[in-house]
Amino acid sequence: MTKSYCQGTRERILDAAVAVFYDVDFHQVTIRKIASRAGVALATMYEHFESKEDLLHSAAAVKLEEMTEGLEQHLLGVRGVLGKLRKMTWYLLHYHEVNPELAWLLDFTVSPQSLSGSKIVEIGQRQAEILRSILREGQTCGDVATDIDIRLAALMYFGALHQLVMRWLIFGRSYSLTNDADGLTDMFFNAVKEPEGAHALFRCPLIKAQEDLSASFEKEARVDSSTAGDG
Repeated sequence: MTKSYCQGTRERILDAAVAVFYDVDFHQVTIRKIASRAGVALATMYEHFESKEDLLHSAAAVKLEEMTEGLEQHLLGVRGVLGKLRKMTWYLLHYHEVNPELAWLLDFTVSPQSLSGSKIVEIGQRQAEILRSILREGQTCGDVATDIDIRLAALMYFGALHQLVMRWLIFGRSYSLTNDADGLTDMFFNAVKEPEGAHALFRCPLIKAQEDLSASFEKEARVDSSTAGDG
């Protein structure tokens, strides 16, 4: 049996598990039901996964990994803190809208007590670090207040995102999640941005260097003009 065949079988099982766990209460799901959905033998299921819980965690981790890799790709080439925040918020809400089963697995199926040390937490921390790095960039350039607690800011952001997704699921997905992307982004940025007038105390090093260079050019131009007049 080739490695690619085994990988393909595993992926088929995981896709089936996501669909079944989304449609059926976890306690009513059986390994046999997922095997039937995937079109594989029961023995094949146990070659890849130890238990129903292992399969659940693996399925959720795969979707979360897909989401995180997509986020990293979407942020490539985006400039500015606000631009990155806007793209990040839109993408995360859009992904949930297209893949509602992920939120269902994470929030209604996976037991919080089982998450300690899991792959799900590890991938979630990668997402959180993406946001924290954006905020640190903002602090470096003076767009984000230097005295905010970045860890708490990230918890606030993902907490709000989570509530939007949960409300959307509860109300039957009757509207577009991305409608709230700009509103959430603007509210969050207003909460963490550098207050007006604070830039006098902290300036982005790049901006300061550009201003110094411009001042130097202007000074040289005045000297040249003065020298030409003396001639």
